[in-house]
Amino acid sequence: MPRSLEFTDFERGMIIGLHLGERHSFSEIAVILKCSKGAVQGVIERYKEDERTTVQPRSGRPQKLSDRDERQLIRVTKKDRSATLDNGRV
Repeated sequence: MPRSLEFTDFERGMIIGLHLGERHSFSEIAVILKCSKGAVQGVIERYKEDERTTVQPRSGRPQKLSDRDERQLIRVTKKDRSATLDNGRV
């Protein structure tokens, strides 16, 4: 499994099922699902804390452009596709 991606809800459910239902160890689950033992352990610990397998939403960085700004930017750039940026301005 790629390192940067999160587990899907299905994969999280599989981890919990293998741990609770079939009593597999962290290492065994990691081998079965081809992921790290630490990732498996984290999923199980989070499940034990609040008994949910879904990922909590994150706040993240606020968007720089509002929806209106994005629409205007698209309109301006589509108006003259051959225009270039003025390198003299910063």
